[in-house]
Amino acid sequence: MKIIDIELKNREKIKEKENIPAILYGKGIDKSYPCMVNRKEFIHLVKSNSRNIILNCKLDDGRVFPTLIKDIQKDVISFDPIHIDFFAISLSENIKMSVPIYPIGEAKGVKVGGILEQVTFKIDLKAKPADIPDRLNVDISNLEIGDSIHVGDIGLSEEIELMTPLDTPVFTIVSPKAEEVVPTPTETAIPPEGVTPAQAQGTGSETSS
Repeated sequence: MKIIDIELKNREKIKEKENIPAILYGKGIDKSYPCMVNRKEFIHLVKSNSRNIILNCKLDDGRVFPTLIKDIQKDVISFDPIHIDFFAISLSENIKMSVPIYPIGEAKGVKVGGILEQVTFKIDLKAKPADIPDRLNVDISNLEIGDSIHVGDIGLSEEIELMTPLDTPVFTIVSPKAEEVVPTPTETAIPPEGVTPAQAQGTGSETSS
């Protein structure tokens, strides 16, 4: 994962309008630390990267804590971040994280009419923070119709422990569904004047002479 520096300011000394309230807690922190992070800087950081990044949070007193973004609370109308949880970690200890999966290339089966279905969008990995990728790109170009890629097929470095079951399907190429043929409705003949529908169909009683 990428390691990016960011400054956290004491919440009591900073204007809230230009910043987002936050809380820092976790490894090496006895008491949670209420703080602020620059709004523009943080929004740009999140848009330019995935959430799977390590943030070196620098405090006013000179302390530095490597952290993960544990939670981002957003406004229900504007979706702007209104509060952030930073979770301090140790770079020398293994952690478990969910990592997103993305397909790359165009499958052979898709080129002949098949449909790519992605069944699993994230897998769980365990390793030291710096060894965990922020995303996994999986080449699907050789998949034919009926072929699948499972979690166990994804290549990972020896430093990473896979926590998701190996037989979990990720991508599959399926045949296009046959179009359902809808029968054309038959027009109903209008019986002559004075003849009931039942008589017209030959199921009514004969008219006496």
